[in-house]
Amino acid sequence: MRARQARNLAVVLATILVLSAGFNNCGARTTRDESSLGLSEARGGTSGGNPARTQLRFSPYDPATAEPLAGALLKSFTICATEFHFRSQADGADYVVAYNSELEILPDGTTVADLTIPRGDYDQVTVVMRNTCGTGASMVVTNGLVGRIPVSDPVKMTFEGGFSSDSREHALTLDLAAISRALAISADTQQAITSVSGVAGLFPSDFAGLAGTGP
Repeated sequence: MRARQARNLAVVLATILVLSAGFNNCGARTTRDESSLGLSEARGGTSGGNPARTQLRFSPYDPATAEPLAGALLKSFTICATEFHFRSQADGADYVVAYNSELEILPDGTTVADLTIPRGDYDQVTVVMRNTCGTGASMVVTNGLVGRIPVSDPVKMTFEGGFSSDSREHALTLDLAAISRALAISADTQQAITSVSGVAGLFPSDFAGLAGTGP
């Protein structure tokens, strides 16, 4: 009799311990380290709703230039992109996507990445470049005039236009025509910096939808 009571008491105590552990776990929260996602804190965004996926691209460009200079040819262009800023000058919204990757900008066009940005209206995109990639340079330009021009200072390229990010998946192409022409005739580091920061590129107002996702 006493043995049976002891067994019953043990079962009751075990049940209490299991229930107690379950209640303690109900209040726990699981956190996820999102540093590997490559996204910094969003500042702005011109409207609410779920973020939309945007495929960011650089346009094709002609390595040659109309300038009557011997060797005026952009042979290669590599950048260390660290941030993409999507801005609305009308309301001051500024959404920042951290990236930090080296990109070779090709004459036949370059796909950068699929980025997630809030829905809204934007009229300016800025590409920030720093010397944090493998080359140790913010950008490296090679042209036919002077050869290789490495730039270690932080640099930015700004593109203007207009697009509305909505629930569809889109492709946004940044036009490098003016910038590539300026880089083809850059003679030194300072001219290369001026070529990308002083010449605003464009992106089309007819923000193109990706195939199968609508116009």
